[in-house]
Amino acid sequence: MVGWRRCAAGLLLAAALATGPTACGKEESPPSEQVPALARQLDKVDEAVEAGQYERARAAVEELVATTAQAQVTGELSSEQAERIFASAQSVLENLPSEDDDTEDKSEDDS
Repeated sequence: MVGWRRCAAGLLLAAALATGPTACGKEESPPSEQVPALARQLDKVDEAVEAGQYERARAAVEELVATTAQAQVTGELSSEQAERIFASAQSVLENLPSEDDDTEDKSEDDS
């Protein structure tokens, strides 16, 4: 179950950062191209999740949200793009295992 969560975390955020049609139907640049810091933040999330460092992953997701909010305010991202990222980030935060889950997984591995 935890392996699925790890995979889902990266996929959800990557999907939110991918190119998609705008409300008018035209393609827009991926948010990660418009705001390169978003791609770096996504890498930090992925690295932390892969390492099983869920608190670090949470912090990286929160930084990604802050970067997204700033980019929305400055006009680098549309509201639609920002909302997709916010929704995905919320889902990732809700699905990341707690530190307690991580401890339980390690004790099960030791058995």
